[in-house]
This record gives sequence, structure tokens and C-alpha cells, in this order.
Amino acid sequence: MASQPVQTESPEAFAAEVVDLAVAASRCHPHAARVAAMISDHPALAEAVHFFALLHAERPSVATVAAAVDPHPWVARFATAFEDERNWLGRAAVKVAAPRRGDLSRHEMLVRGQRDAMLTLARSDRAGCALGAVAALACDWPALRMVLSRAPVGDLDVSVLDALTAAATSPVARRAIGFGVAQMMAVHRNLWDLLEARQAASLP
Repeated sequence: MASQPVQTESPEAFAAEVVDLAVAASRCHPHAARVAAMISDHPALAEAVHFFALLHAERPSVATVAAAVDPHPWVARFATAFEDERNWLGRAAVKVAAPRRGDLSRHEMLVRGQRDAMLTLARSDRAGCALGAVAALACDWPALRMVLSRAPVGDLDVSVLDALTAAATSPVARRAIGFGVAQMMAVHRNLWDLLEARQAASLP
């Protein structure tokens, strides 16, 4: 189960904790660290690019879906900026060799199911839920992109803190934001877990 932010009375403290949790998501996964240390043509890196492209490279992105239901300007700005990342991921998936390990179709179906669940989360009319999901993606993306591309995408957009602080003005809102964050982190963690299992199954 994904880590849940502590329900604190202070919107600023809550926002800071949310960002700290989400920033650590891919950075703390052992398989992400292993993939980051592999040579650039290692099959495990190609698999990571392939499966994360299934999750994030297709239209619409989770951020675009969230922007349609959450009026916060930060969500719309991130959705626009993430289009460049989505396009990069699509191009990267075309360049890498197709995964050759077993159960590919079954595992692709699992990831497409995770994508559907992620988009359903982004469509939630529960105020703060979509924002939380997109904030978690924004916080985890720099570390994730560095693993997939071996190049930094830039620093975290610190305005996410302002967006979360502005939205986290009540216990109800904080619970919704926390739920969105936890679920988005779970999507990424589950995919890293799947990639780790595929790697382990391929070892002699």
C-alpha cells in the first residue's frame, strides 16, 4: 500500500510532506536504481522505456485528463509542459528494441489496466484527487526520466508546493489530495515491481 501523507492542520506542512514522499518514489525503488546503473543497451532499460511508454506516452496524458476537471492553473501548466515529455517517451519507445522476455502480452495488458485506472483517478470529481495524482507525477518524473534517458530533465517545479498548499485548506481536501498522491505513487511502484519480476525471471 502506498505511503499516505500525515493529516496535518497546516497546508504548508502537508504540501511539503506530499512533495517529499512523491520525490522519493522512483528514487527509492531498488529496481529503478539497478536500471539506472545498467549499460544503455541493456534489455532491462529497453523494457522500462517500453512499459513506461505504455503508461504515459499515449494521448491523453494523465495531466491533460486532470486539467479538464481541476481548475487550478498549475495543473494546466504542467499538462502543457508534460506534452514534451510524453512525446520524448514515445520516440524513445520506438528506438529501443521490443522486449523479448516472456509474458509480454499479458504484462502489457496489466500496464494498460493500470493506465485506465490512472486516468479514472485523474477524472475524479473529488476535489483535490486529480491534483494529487498530477503532483505525484510531477514530483517523481525528474528521477524517473533520469533513469529512462540517462539525462536529467531539470529540477522539480517548486510551484507544485504552492498549488498543493492552496488546495489543502481543509481535512477533506487533504484526504483527497493524499489519496491521489498515494494512488499515483502506487502505479509507478507497481510498474517497477513488474519490471523487477520480469528481470528476475530472465536470470539463469
